Amino acid sequence: MLRGADREGPVSLPSPPAADTLRLMPPGPATTPAPKQHPALEALENAPIDDEPVTEDEERDIAEAREAVRRGEVLTHEEVRKLWLGEP
Repeated sequence: MLRGADREGPVSLPSPPAADTLRLMPPGPATTPAPKQHPALEALENAPIDDEPVTEDEERDIAEAREAVRRGEVLTHEEVRKLWLGEP
């Protein structure tokens, strides 16, 4: 169905039948390049496993953080954005 400028909405054209679309494709398997990954994500994926033992100081910090979460002393994502970025 074609819709002109005198009607609401965009002009839409009928799509070609699937057989026509397949006929227009080049022979052989479809090749699509893999999407480029963000360099930071790639670095994290390729980073070595942290196999160092947790220190006593780190254990204490982890326990303190878990207690703060248990007490509800946390900020939501939106609250952090307001605080750090000044977003409304």
